[in-house]
Amino acid sequence: YKGVKVQNTLNISAGTINIKSYDDGLHADYGKSLDDGTRGQGTINISGGDITLKLGMQGGGRGVIRCGGDLYGKFFEQVKIDVTGNLHASSMMNCYVNCNSSMYITGRHGILVGGHISCQGDVEATIIGNLAEVKTYLNIGITDQNIARLNELERSLKEFQDKIVKHTELQDKLERVKKTNNAAELAVMKQQVSASLTELSRRQQETFDEQEQLKLKLAAFSNSKIVVHKYLYPGVRINISGANYNVTSTFVNLVVKNIRGEVQLYNEP
Repeated sequence: YKGVKVQNTLNISAGTINIKSYDDGLHADYGKSLDDGTRGQGTINISGGDITLKLGMQGGGRGVIRCGGDLYGKFFEQVKIDVTGNLHASSMMNCYVNCNSSMYITGRHGILVGGHISCQGDVEATIIGNLAEVKTYLNIGITDQNIARLNELERSLKEFQDKIVKHTELQDKLERVKKTNNAAELAVMKQQVSASLTELSRRQQETFDEQEQLKLKLAAFSNSKIVVHKYLYPGVRINISGANYNVTSTFVNLVVKNIRGEVQLYNEP
């Protein structure tokens, strides 16, 4: 057997995995024979780095890939994929994908059909859907989860600010105490309040930084688009930054974008 065989879970905390076998890509089968057609029913976790497969992965509905970098492979079939970076493949069938960057389903075939795709960046493919009108769901650009997270961060910042104000007022009161029967206890209280203020300020800054980063990402994702170099078939369900469109006719060589709250289709320049 050539390539990598994973019987349960492969965890790599950092680095890059490259599968270069000319006969097989990455197959995880929980110990089942490769001859029975069951492949890819394991989990691949690469939290920091890219995954490169010479061929690809057949998941059988239970295969999982989690990648902290970019993911490369010729084919992915019935695989659950969570990728932080870009996803590059020649064909993708019936997969559940969460991609925080862009997807490029191009190459020799460039076919994307079936499954549920959530991609914050662009999706580029040669063909999306097929003549059988298999349901293919594309959720592109700004998602409900993005908006929910932004609102959550805003609430957290307000809560931190309220707590900082209260702690500052308490600190001022303690500083104004001139006489006390227990100076040691007062000193401990001052130290505790000061430490709490420092920690609250640190967490507030972390939350603010995340909020600013998310705002920058949302600004970029507001222009996310779908690029189809050949055919877009009926059966494809599109959501781009909250605007919906159900494909009912076959389109050729086009770009799909959210323009002023509506999904617009126009010929690729």
